[in-house]
Amino acid sequence: MLKTPFMKKTNINEHHYDPILYSYASLLHRWKHFYKRTQILQKIDHNCQSPTLINQISSIIICSICLQPVVGQYFLCAICAHGGHLLHIHEWFSSPDSKHRYCPEKDCQCRCIIKQQELLTINTDQIQKHQQTPTLPTRPYISRTL
Repeated sequence: MLKTPFMKKTNINEHHYDPILYSYASLLHRWKHFYKRTQILQKIDHNCQSPTLINQISSIIICSICLQPVVGQYFLCAICAHGGHLLHIHEWFSSPDSKHRYCPEKDCQCRCIIKQQELLTINTDQIQKHQQTPTLPTRPYISRTL
């Protein structure tokens, strides 16, 4: 476990910080920093014999357009880490008059999402096709002939 000067001054169980490290590792994974993520996960004691009560820390993604928490598929910019609901971001960057060229987050001048617009369009089309495809009823049994 990482030892910090703060931990030496107080009597806090070192495993108290594991949820924070897990959240940070999750964030590094989303940013595709796999090596740094591995380094962080190696610092966590996975065989803790004295578990403590901890609150689950979750990294909630807030949509830059509707300002609501994102549940389901999302899009995050690899450079500025802004984003939101996949369909909202797609609509933002694929307007007919191309008026939106920058990140939807206020005061962000990042243009990196435009480079990934083609992938975003492909993903959005796949989502819409999946949502429109009716599900076929499944048979509750499998018949076998001998």
